[in-house]
Amino acid sequence: MCYAAKAAAAYTNTYLLRRTNLVVSKSTEFVGLMVREIKSKRVGIVRIHSSGDFYNWDYFHKWVEIANQLPGVTFFGYSKNPDMVAWLMFNHEEGRLLNMHLCYSHGGTRDDIAESEQLPTCYIITKTSGDYGVETITTQDNDYELILKGISFGMLEH
Repeated sequence: MCYAAKAAAAYTNTYLLRRTNLVVSKSTEFVGLMVREIKSKRVGIVRIHSSGDFYNWDYFHKWVEIANQLPGVTFFGYSKNPDMVAWLMFNHEEGRLLNMHLCYSHGGTRDDIAESEQLPTCYIITKTSGDYGVETITTQDNDYELILKGISFGMLEH
């Protein structure tokens, strides 16, 4: 069980907050709420999700709309959906949506697609995994910079 699932199972308030966040993310007000919250906090960098992933394309496109409305804010995150990572890469190449960046998170059912598409990928490095042949191995402290560069990297297990 991942750390986020453990926290939700162990702490009722964590579970309730995440459930509330899910409900709000499905509402038509989500984009406006997030834009107002980010503006009110004067945030310059937003990590999309500290746990979890985009649960469907509609939700993913809500984040695209948030990023479009806040061009001075940099958005970054991880996904196990290689199609979403590839979609963003295509838009970067076309000069659109340059403030939203995703890295494929290795270890899912679609790793073969991410590899064949040569998507920027994060590999979790454990005592038994090896380094996956990546040149850069880091901790969670500077993953943001590596994701913005669009390169694959290894992250030490955390």
